[in-house]
Amino acid sequence: MLAYGEAANSYFAEVSGSGSGSGSGDITLTIDPGFENISTYKNSTYTKDLPKSVIVIPTNSTSEEQYAAGLVQTFIQREDGYQPQIITDATAQGSQGFEISVGLTNRPHGDLAYTEEDSYKIKSYTNGIALFGNGNRGTIDAAMKFLSVCGGYYWLSFEDGYRTNQSHFKYETNIDINHKRAFTFSDIDVLFGKTHEGENRLFSLANGLNGFYVNCTVKNLPGGDNWYLSKAAPKAYGDLQPGQAHTLMAEYVTKDKFAEHPEWFSWYIEKLKDGTYIRERRPNQLCLSNPEVYEEIKKHVFEILESDSYDPTAPMQIISLSQADNAYYCMCDDCYAFRMAHERDDDKEGLCDAALYLDLCNRISAEVKAAGYTNVYIDMLAYTHNLKPPVNMTMDDHVIVRYAAISRCYAHNCDATADECLRNDEVVKHLQGWANLANTYGGQLWIWDYNANFKDTTGPYMNLDMLCHDIKYYRDIGVSGIYLQSNDAHNSTNTEFGDLRIYLGAVLLENPDADTKKEMLFFLNEFYGDSAPYIYEAIKLMEEQAKNHSPGANADPYKYYWRGYCMTYDCPTSQVFANLYPTKMDAHNRMPQEKIELCEAYWNKALEVAANDTQRHLYVTGRSNLGWRWAKSCMGALEFEDLATYKAMNEQLYDDVYTTYKTRMYSLIIRSVPKKYYIDQTPDRWCNTNPWWYNPKYTHWQEEWENRGN
Repeated sequence: MLAYGEAANSYFAEVSGSGSGSGSGDITLTIDPGFENISTYKNSTYTKDLPKSVIVIPTNSTSEEQYAAGLVQTFIQREDGYQPQIITDATAQGSQGFEISVGLTNRPHGDLAYTEEDSYKIKSYTNGIALFGNGNRGTIDAAMKFLSVCGGYYWLSFEDGYRTNQSHFKYETNIDINHKRAFTFSDIDVLFGKTHEGENRLFSLANGLNGFYVNCTVKNLPGGDNWYLSKAAPKAYGDLQPGQAHTLMAEYVTKDKFAEHPEWFSWYIEKLKDGTYIRERRPNQLCLSNPEVYEEIKKHVFEILESDSYDPTAPMQIISLSQADNAYYCMCDDCYAFRMAHERDDDKEGLCDAALYLDLCNRISAEVKAAGYTNVYIDMLAYTHNLKPPVNMTMDDHVIVRYAAISRCYAHNCDATADECLRNDEVVKHLQGWANLANTYGGQLWIWDYNANFKDTTGPYMNLDMLCHDIKYYRDIGVSGIYLQSNDAHNSTNTEFGDLRIYLGAVLLENPDADTKKEMLFFLNEFYGDSAPYIYEAIKLMEEQAKNHSPGANADPYKYYWRGYCMTYDCPTSQVFANLYPTKMDAHNRMPQEKIELCEAYWNKALEVAANDTQRHLYVTGRSNLGWRWAKSCMGALEFEDLATYKAMNEQLYDDVYTTYKTRMYSLIIRSVPKKYYIDQTPDRWCNTNPWWYNPKYTHWQEEWENRGN
């Protein structure tokens, strides 16, 4: 639990009476009736009290079965007040009373309905309940589901942890649950490298998350899967899990080989201002059309497979053959010609780099399978300039394409039409192309989504509605793996709705068909307390504004360039709320004044009721309100409207963000607290000295900013 401190209490003493900005006047506030009785939403639907029990494990139990039994023991003790004894199945059935059988015991547990990895079953038998599954996680996941459906347990947040609103475990005599994973791989990046320390691990276990991109030691824990193979040290990958992304130049063909073999690296062409060209080899990317490069890559692949990192018993081992994290191409004649040959006739640019990487993965996969490594999958990234799928190609059934649309719009659904979102109308065609390839040839399509605003982590990033839609959409088109790259420094910069976003993502990765509205209302109620209904209405207004982005009628012929001005993973808050767009876009998308005032009224009411709630609910309500205040400053709205007091109001906002609520970094890109040098400017400029987009001759935003209040 956090120590909230006198500073936070002092802040609330100032704002609870008058609100965070101007008064709400005669505005009528309505709240959603769905909040009534929502606190019992996660409670067990079973009606019988679970008898005092013993836990039964196999005589020769695995570490996973022992771990699962320990979880059941721990959380029965927390809820029911006693510690169940753990015994082996050598004990006669029923001789010790009611049983909870964990793992493949000799108790009558029935048969699994599914054969997929990590499937599980929960089934009642005479005077007992059996929990078991297959794979590394099946039995552990069965234990966690038992804690949920019988004990009412759920994961709320990294501050609140794993909890229940019940006082006693429940059960029925006819329980029969069969479950298979919605996605082969699922992961959310939170608390960089610490997601699995202590009870933090219950975040992943409670939601069936089984992927571990940033946690290098999780393979040493029961139920931990070592997905990505590598021979490199974590340092080669920035202390992330080796082998998971941007691998080729990190360990296969490294830059130190450039001096001896420049022909292995990309041919670089750049037109200078004077009209002349630079044409030279540079170690930015590899030249994948060079046969020697292929042999170097293949050699290292088999070195990995012959090392201790390869596990022949694992269901899936992945070798990623992915580009360096930049947007360079190899422009040699052979690479260019190969790309041209695999582009659509109506889209010939010679820039479909994905063709070269898919060809590489197909060829390596065929050789790996031929050598007997049938559990090994070869992975590539469809990322930046690799997004467009090639034509006239197949996809090996042991190839995984991870689709990472870093520049898509995260305010709108990924399958939005052109009328809704020009950018996503383009992006979804790429996604559907990859899905068709995978579904036709038996390969796998995974998703790498960006679930936070990396450049402006403090302001509201209103992608919640999109998140709820997209995970189900991905499942429906055949996606089999999802990674949500989120705020990995969540507890260091958490001023908006990161906890809600993480909660919803985790719930949906386990069950894409979950009732997203009820899940949201439940989270808000448990996390914010009495202020929840008003915060929910404020969220809806801010999400409506996030979708309020399109070029004006006079934007032609520049509409195409609108694709760069959507709510990307790195957009400033002023772009979402304050019409920060080039003049040629003819955009007029500032949040309407009446919506600003209504949103403010809901926040003021939330702060008012929070002042009479628990200290915890008081604290988190004020902390989340910082995001709205940040947005108001970007708009120059309400208490930030007066030019004479603007700097002073920003000073107060700055102090509340970085002192009262102890935010320890500006954003995920700028991981430090900003100086106050630019405090007289909008908050999303505090760490951006003079970005081009604030040129007063270039944007509607600057003109509107200077004329605000007139």
